[in-house]
Parts: sequence; structure tokens; C-alpha cells
Amino acid sequence: MGSISLYALCLFLPAFTFDKYPSTLGKTLLGLGWFGILDGEFGWYANPLYPVALLFFATRHFAMSVLFSALVLGIALTSLQTKKWWVNSAVGSYPIGGYGYGFYLWLLSFAVLLIGALILARVSFLSRISSPSSGGEDDNV
Repeated sequence: MGSISLYALCLFLPAFTFDKYPSTLGKTLLGLGWFGILDGEFGWYANPLYPVALLFFATRHFAMSVLFSALVLGIALTSLQTKKWWVNSAVGSYPIGGYGYGFYLWLLSFAVLLIGALILARVSFLSRISSPSSGGEDDNV
């Protein structure tokens, strides 16, 4: 699935870039990003909700997948407000100079899941309303 591939790829690419320090890889942010809550940053919390959205998608509960995918993307987008990131113990937090490919692929992985869930939710809905009932009703003829 495209969303999972994008997510996996983002882990090995730079996510945050800095002017004077090496970039931070996505896997580092995945491992340490939960500390952001101490600074009022919540974007990392999209990560534990992502498997929930995937599970709903995989089990063909597309409406729930749409709901959770939208929630995941919305939470992830709050990461755009992050202004600094912990570089190391000697430096502490340092202003983020920019966002790397990993960051954008991370967001894209959530958007792809949301779009896929929206499309399949619509197809599923349309097929249900256009198909005849599958029995269980009285057919008074």
C-alpha cells in the first residue's frame, strides 16, 4: 500500500533541518517526538493513531478510516508550528531551519490514506444504495 511505503521511507530521510547542525532523520523523530508534549507540541501523536486508521482501512470500515485518517492528518499538520527541536545535550533545543523530504513524505503518507479511504468509502456507499436488498425483508407480491 502506498501510504505504508511512504511512511516507511520517511523514517530514513531528513525530517528537520538546521542551519548549524546535522538534519534529524524521521526515525529519530519517531523515537523521541513524544517528548514534544513537554513543549506543547502534539504532532508526533499522529503516529500512534495511524495504525488505527490503517486497521479500519484494512478491515473495510472506510468511514471510520476516513475519520481517523483525517484526525491523524490534522494532528500531524500541527507539526508545522514546531519552531525548535532538541539537537543534543550540549546545545539543547535549536531553531528548525526547514523541513526535509522525510517530513513531507510523513504528511503525504497520511494524506494518501485519507484520500484512499474517502474514495473507497464513496464507492462502498454508492454500491450499497444502488444494489438491491440482499434479503431479510418481506417481499409482499
